[in-house]
Amino acid sequence: MLKLEQAEKMIQLHTAMVESFDETQVRQICDSSKSSYDNLPGADIRGKIRELILQSNRRGRLTELIHACHQMRSDFHWEDRYTVFEATEAAKHTNSQRLVETLATRFSLDDLEQLAFYVGIDFEEVEAPRGMLGGNRKVEPSERWLHSMGIVPGSMTPEELAFLFKETWARNFVEDCKRSNIWNEILAACLHLHPLAFQ
Repeated sequence: MLKLEQAEKMIQLHTAMVESFDETQVRQICDSSKSSYDNLPGADIRGKIRELILQSNRRGRLTELIHACHQMRSDFHWEDRYTVFEATEAAKHTNSQRLVETLATRFSLDDLEQLAFYVGIDFEEVEAPRGMLGGNRKVEPSERWLHSMGIVPGSMTPEELAFLFKETWARNFVEDCKRSNIWNEILAACLHLHPLAFQ
């Protein structure tokens, strides 16, 4: 899990980059940061920027990424960008099972990655079914994993497998959040991504 202060800085940087740069500019930033835009997971520019920030952080190159942003736009200011998440009263009364169901049914895989990012949890560190994610984080289970789960290869549609992955990931993510005492933060971040998630 990321330290809260570090996660907040990365969210500030993410917010500023999403608001400041288009796809062409992000591609140029990737080039100067020695990252491949096309190889970054993420369904859209928001996801690509998130993954670029996480990748730069893992490589200890976040300062270089910020420098590349300043080179692209001299007026780039990220330190003053705050994203405030607030949970509604209705959301605060959501129990663990309802949250797991909401995450598995209403959130895309990219939304789950964004959610983990918002609360400072590395998506890949959440215990999920091993062997489920293939290239570019697509749900592509190995035959070994299917056998370990008692599933006959070919007996489930890709949509059913994706749901199984999201449900298992969501259950473990919710447990991690409860142990870390960030329940209200997770509910608020869910509402930020999907304002009608709990209705």
